[in-house]
Amino acid sequence: MISINDFGRYSRILYRLSADFIRAVPDEKWEFSPGPRFGPFCKQVRHLVCARGVYNAALATLETVDVGATIDWDGTPFTFADFTWEFVQHEAIHHGQWSLYAALAGFDTPHSWRSSWGL
Repeated sequence: MISINDFGRYSRILYRLSADFIRAVPDEKWEFSPGPRFGPFCKQVRHLVCARGVYNAALATLETVDVGATIDWDGTPFTFADFTWEFVQHEAIHHGQWSLYAALAGFDTPHSWRSSWGL
């Protein structure tokens, strides 16, 4: 079973990867969007920051409960494992989108992305 401390460490890795990418975006590319179905990069970042706030608040609450317990997340039963998968999947989806943004906008992803994933 994953511990809260293990997940906290991985959450910090994801945060560093997101922050590395944000720092790598050239000033003139913040409004770039690959197409009408996708918001500009600046809105992607705003969304990720807001979502992380929700996840971080939930993680702080989880530190006071049994990780084997099921919690009610807006009417959906969630275990700690469900929460961790949801959190990582959400950030990973955006990382995938961001690598496409970089490729289409013509700038390099940060070194941490190239060394971790070859993107």
